[in-house]
Amino acid sequence: MSGGDPQPVKRKLQHMLQRALGFDRYLYLFARYKVRTLHRDIFEADVLHFARMLPRDAMVLDIGANIGVMTVHLARQVSSGHVHSFEPMPENYAALERVVRHYGLSNVTLHQMALGDADGDLEMVMPVMGSVRMQGLSRVVPAGGDAPDGQHRKVPERRLDDLDFLSGVPVAGIKIDVEDFEQYVFLGGRKLIERWRPLVYTELGQGDNRPACLEFFEDLDYSVCVLEGDRLVSHVEGAHQKHNFFMLPPGHDLG
Repeated sequence: MSGGDPQPVKRKLQHMLQRALGFDRYLYLFARYKVRTLHRDIFEADVLHFARMLPRDAMVLDIGANIGVMTVHLARQVSSGHVHSFEPMPENYAALERVVRHYGLSNVTLHQMALGDADGDLEMVMPVMGSVRMQGLSRVVPAGGDAPDGQHRKVPERRLDDLDFLSGVPVAGIKIDVEDFEQYVFLGGRKLIERWRPLVYTELGQGDNRPACLEFFEDLDYSVCVLEGDRLVSHVEGAHQKHNFFMLPPGHDLG
């Protein structure tokens, strides 16, 4: 017999924990829990595979770092390299700072900003569902579009191509998860991507953002791949039920 929909139970537990611990402490403790258990989460196998593909001395960008779970794993992988982590939402950024400090990650630099295709400000929202603040679903509010109920914040937006601290720095990898805003981040970083040809890992949903991103990388002669089992294969639209993509630069071995 089915146990019913687990989401209401999960939401109730999240609500209780956020209320009992306070939201800031909840995020910090949740991040530490996820760091310890990520390797057991079958839904995170793809991004961990991406991390293992990076050389130890790589310069990596974690765009949409959220509360720092992947920042920790990336920093451990590139132990002789460096991670630049970008997170605009104040609550998430505070947890990210605390997590990086807790793990003593000296090879991480944090940036409290959104990335896009313009310099200015963006409106973002952290959705609230059943009295639960969903930090992992924080997103840019589309201009003139509807936004979910939640906590709204105005955040600074910058273009990757305009960041002085990345000027002349060879970027080997980019992990990005910005809830359907990826195409604008890529447009604002086209020169950087064209110059350094980094390995890119991105989550893409089924909306218009997905074909725009795939076309962007195909135009740059990247191979669009997905992980099947423990190996990368070329992506064929409609043949794979995947939303995690590996963008491989020219000459990169699928192996």
